[in-house]
Amino acid sequence: MNWDYVLTEEAKKDFKKMDGTQKQIVLAMLEKLRINPLPKFKGGYGIPLGNDTTTGNLSTYLKLKARGFGIRIVYELIEEDGISKVIVIGMREDKKVYKQAVKRIRQQKAD
Repeated sequence: MNWDYVLTEEAKKDFKKMDGTQKQIVLAMLEKLRINPLPKFKGGYGIPLGNDTTTGNLSTYLKLKARGFGIRIVYELIEEDGISKVIVIGMREDKKVYKQAVKRIRQQKAD
């Protein structure tokens, strides 16, 4: 199956704020989404997120992480459309990226 990804407007802003090195890392991560965004237990690169009391419920979302760089991509996999919808791109520091993802998901549902 051919996969594609879309970045939300907020995720595009996240990307624009990054420096050149971080952008290169993120582009490599996005290429992994294009290759196989499925969860690892289905042979893909995605790591399922859960319901954490400190960040919120992300149990239907996945993440990619760049080891050693602290960069995370949180995305929603829409298998029937062959699309990964990128919600947030950011640094892991104090679980900020996950808190931001929960906030953005709530905003999208409210709109």
